[in-house]
Amino acid sequence: MFKSWRNVKKKIKATFKLQFQATQVPRQKKPALIISLVPEDVGKTTFKLEKAAVQDGICSWDNPVYVTVILIKEPKSGKLHEKIYHFIVSSGSSKSGYLGEASIDFADFADETEPLSVSLPLKFANSGAVLHVTIQKMHGDFDPRKIDDNEDPILSKDRSLKNQLSNGYTDKNDESFTEVSSGRAGLNNFFLSNLRDRCAVVQGYN
Repeated sequence: MFKSWRNVKKKIKATFKLQFQATQVPRQKKPALIISLVPEDVGKTTFKLEKAAVQDGICSWDNPVYVTVILIKEPKSGKLHEKIYHFIVSSGSSKSGYLGEASIDFADFADETEPLSVSLPLKFANSGAVLHVTIQKMHGDFDPRKIDDNEDPILSKDRSLKNQLSNGYTDKNDESFTEVSSGRAGLNNFFLSNLRDRCAVVQGYN
């Protein structure tokens, strides 16, 4: 029997812009810090920010990071599954340089239309440092497209065009899919991704 479309989970691709700053940083042998991004469902570092200098206990990363994730939405409740990322702050690879880590759930920011700043005390190391993260969901010039787990991609693209929906999830349908890039390259990737999605929709429609 066919599954009811009402019981099929939705997959939504979303890109978030992240800007980082650490405060109350204790003195370190190496006066510079890095941040490692670890998706909980991957379990290992997928991206590292470049080293940033610490001055008067403050460390700021000039270049933003763009993180693209897949959010899973329950059809009945409308709730999104957790999409947790851990941010590990350290001065290098040695254990002595570990300052701690903080976490966010991107599902908590899926509906935000304006940038939000959160202050996250670093855990597990008693360093006293605080990681400040400004999170902004990126919006193209069209609405996010949602595709069902068992839906024909071509039919979905056809429907998406008719509904003027794009910027969605096409061939990368793994729930653990993530893309991370930094600075101008990250912004370019975001716009290129939107362009590829739109082209895919038009091709499917034709």
